[in-house]
Amino acid sequence: MVIPIPGPLAVAENIGVDFGIFLMMGIFVAVIATLVGGYGYGMFIGKRMKTEEIIEETEERSNGKEIT
Repeated sequence: MVIPIPGPLAVAENIGVDFGIFLMMGIFVAVIATLVGGYGYGMFIGKRMKTEEIIEETEERSNGKEIT
């Protein structure tokens, strides 16, 4: 966990919330955003990757030999 720096402390104080609640909500939002964003990016980039072509090119270059 990251040590609270002055920025989050000042924001929590200015909006008048308990810092523990503020920190827990931040962690909750960050986890949800990471899961949704990671899945979304995976789906986005997965459609654009040409893995079959790369595998075939690698096999052709190796002349049937296993690459270690």
